[in-house]
Amino acid sequence: MVNYLVILALFGVASAHQYVIDDVQVQAYYPRGFRVSVPDKDGMQHFAFHGNLNKNIRNTEIGEFSKDILKPINGRWVYENRMIRLKKGDTIRYWLYVQRSKLGYRKDSQVFTVNELIHDEMPELMEDLEVNKGPNEVCSEKKDPEKAATTKQMDDRLQICEGTVLKLAPKLISLEEELESLRKTNDLLTEILDATQKKLTLRARIFNEDDPISIVKFIIYEKLGLKPLIASAQRNSDNSITFQLDRTSDMINVIKEARERFKHSKIFSISI
Repeated sequence: MVNYLVILALFGVASAHQYVIDDVQVQAYYPRGFRVSVPDKDGMQHFAFHGNLNKNIRNTEIGEFSKDILKPINGRWVYENRMIRLKKGDTIRYWLYVQRSKLGYRKDSQVFTVNELIHDEMPELMEDLEVNKGPNEVCSEKKDPEKAATTKQMDDRLQICEGTVLKLAPKLISLEEELESLRKTNDLLTEILDATQKKLTLRARIFNEDDPISIVKFIIYEKLGLKPLIASAQRNSDNSITFQLDRTSDMINVIKEARERFKHSKIFSISI
């Protein structure tokens, strides 16, 4: 079983450290688009945004809008959506994820209400020029086009892979929680069944004169391909046979196999 804590460690989710995701800026534009950003801090490696428009979002949900950002621009980590049309009164419900110094930090259950729209086309994001070179030096620097293209392809693929991993992390955590809940439910049902008599009823149109245990063994062993321990068997007045198994798991397996293999049979049936 995948351990919940192991998943948290794997994806670097931290909760007991001083860093807090703050100074979140959300800007809504007219006629379309919105932008969400946080300031760059030393050691920051990833920024992820997950949001829904006008509906709730769970803390592990990917959301209608989601993206993983792998580098800052002009001192901020920025998510932008240039397609959505917003109006006053719209709400964006979202959660954020930041990876800093190989540790993960979340800001959950956030709500932004559109109270005003910036009446301007969303400006393009412009990356900073290299700080140690003047503009002429940057522009005149010779580059190998083939090498640059190959590097960009590798960076793009790496970004896709890292983005996929980050998107899967919340989903894995959610699935693990659901799986653990199902395990607990299964354990409880098993305890309840163990406290009751594990009896089933076999009905067959043949073998009316044979020994009940021999008939049950033949049907279960030969027809169902199972080998459970049969504790007892007795014939009823209507020629059906009530038999008892030793373990709850055997009873479940017999019922499942019988329902599948005898669902069209007019000769055999096994029921609780």
